[in-house]
Amino acid sequence: SITPQRLMLEALSKMSILTSNLSPIVRSIKSQLLPLFKTLVLLLSDRQQQVAREFSVVIMSNLSQTLGNDGVVVAKNLASYPQVISLLLKFLEDAEASAANFALNAHMQGQSSLPPNISQEELCGGTSIDMLRRAALTLIHLAKYSNNKKLFLTHQHRVLNL
Repeated sequence: SITPQRLMLEALSKMSILTSNLSPIVRSIKSQLLPLFKTLVLLLSDRQQQVAREFSVVIMSNLSQTLGNDGVVVAKNLASYPQVISLLLKFLEDAEASAANFALNAHMQGQSSLPPNISQEELCGGTSIDMLRRAALTLIHLAKYSNNKKLFLTHQHRVLNL
């Protein structure tokens, strides 16, 4: 169903695709970044709402690519919710587990390869390779800022296992 929140998420995700829009977006909503990221983190944690979860990943990924001082502001504000790292890793781990399950089931049924008609979404637990790339990019951009490095230390084993 279409809600004001979903319309806002869709509009922001589309506007933030262009790199030239990132700094103006960040500057225009600077005072609202914390509430925005709080909402995005909450949506990312809701595994029942796949579309909203993916909008959250797209917006975080796009905004995390903001350059210069605005990029530092984004990284600092997004990292003020330390669970974002865990949730992005969980997003990636869920897809990995789904692909491993799919491959195991295919093997158990005597298939030597995956069926040719399988979609990315089926293989990756309801998401696409592009969404996985965006989640990983967000983690990479967050890790670039020295103040965020300590947040990654607690998840080091999970990152290395991916």
